[in-house]
Amino acid sequence: MKQRQQILSPSSRVLPRKNRVKIVAKIVDDDEKDNAASMISTNNKKYKWAVVGCDSDAGGALAIIRGDFVGDVQTVEIVDVPTMTVSVNGKARRRLDVAKMIEKVKAMDLPKDTNGGHSSFVFVEEGGVEFGFSAQTAFVQGYNFGLWKGVLESCVNPETTRVEVVKPQAWKLALGLSGKKTSKDDSIEMAKMVFPESEDMLQRKKDHGRAESLLIAAYGHAREILQKNSDVEYADIVRDDVMCKRVFNVLEQKGLVSENGVAYFGPYFGRTGMELKHDLKMRGLKVSGTKGELILRLEADDLRRRSEKKANCNDNSTRTGEEEEVLEA
Repeated sequence: MKQRQQILSPSSRVLPRKNRVKIVAKIVDDDEKDNAASMISTNNKKYKWAVVGCDSDAGGALAIIRGDFVGDVQTVEIVDVPTMTVSVNGKARRRLDVAKMIEKVKAMDLPKDTNGGHSSFVFVEEGGVEFGFSAQTAFVQGYNFGLWKGVLESCVNPETTRVEVVKPQAWKLALGLSGKKTSKDDSIEMAKMVFPESEDMLQRKKDHGRAESLLIAAYGHAREILQKNSDVEYADIVRDDVMCKRVFNVLEQKGLVSENGVAYFGPYFGRTGMELKHDLKMRGLKVSGTKGELILRLEADDLRRRSEKKANCNDNSTRTGEEEEVLEA
């Protein structure tokens, strides 16, 4: 535990629920209001930042988190993926409703940065072949992902909103939700821990799509911040970033924070095995193992280098201070 406290200081922990600022959390539902579009965009114009998580499955959802600054959490909204029933080989099947998808994405009306940068980020989960999938399932998953990617890229402003693809293996490994021993219920419970204000929206077993969209948004944002601030200590990041604070606090509770930081938030997912082995060889590291093990080995080395860099900086600062004292004397 002492090692973990070096990463997350007591001052960086999530506040008890009674001390939190009240956060608006709601589900956008066509059945509750005819004009769902206006319902989505009701509160966003005053916020300066937003992050969206997209579970691209037919049972998935869009999770929209908005705030007054990067990493702030002021509103949490869930938009269930719109679907329709179609006939496939004489059987009724549920498929994505593209027309309503376009309507809902446009209705998000995400914040627009006036400083020429990206004020909104959308993280969409990649669908396709996974171990145990049938050919039909793999096709439908990839098809759904392609639809969402196309709709998102075409409906948002690329100058103010960036759309990023998140691999399911990446976010699930990072959040400790991979492996045969984990289930959809685990995703729901973790989403409640990271976003406690969303608990009422995650009461049913079939709400795992909502939960995973929230976790995709949380992972995507934390990954973005960590990669952008590779030289910044975790305690400093969580002090200034509410969402990262929530994510790392939950990971610490699950025992997923090492003495150097957290794993599987690096830039290595998406690279081939040969590319990963080449990077390892250049660093003089072991090159055998599964793809996940190769990625973890590279990230562990990154974390080690960051710790050494910080130690060297501290030593140089101390040495400089001592030299100045000698000169003054």
